[in-house]
Amino acid sequence: MKIVLWLIHEIKELSGRALYFMICFSLILLILKLILDRYDIDIIIWPKILLGSFIASKATFVVDQTSVTKNNLNRARYINILSKTFFYTLMSIYVILMESFLKSLVHTKNILTALDTAFTENFNNQTLAVAIFLFAIFLNYNIFNEIDSYLGGKKLKKFFFSNPRKENI
Repeated sequence: MKIVLWLIHEIKELSGRALYFMICFSLILLILKLILDRYDIDIIIWPKILLGSFIASKATFVVDQTSVTKNNLNRARYINILSKTFFYTLMSIYVILMESFLKSLVHTKNILTALDTAFTENFNNQTLAVAIFLFAIFLNYNIFNEIDSYLGGKKLKKFFFSNPRKENI
């Protein structure tokens, strides 16, 4: 029974974040797909969107619950926003590099060649564009998270998703 309660709690906590990241990642990958379509390059985007949104939502949830972010309460809010945004963006770039490294390692079976391939494939304009999009996504997420925290928590969810007509009755 505890597992079911834990699972329900996890779904409630992660569903809003996952939806936000799914929408944002869909926009990024849709733009990339539209650009690459011009050159007759087809990419499969939905598995990356789903996996990326669930990983990002769980990672942001875990980082938001750690003592590192709770110790930042004495700092100015913009410092918290920017530090978490840079952290999330750097971790995302790390995941992109690791994915490329592991894919290359499977094909070449040589660590040095896989490292070289991962860095040469990922230091280009496309990766820079994705990093800029990720920075903007995480910046928006952290701004709204700080505003919600300032308002006392769960206020933005009520503001955006409650029916104003029912509250006035």
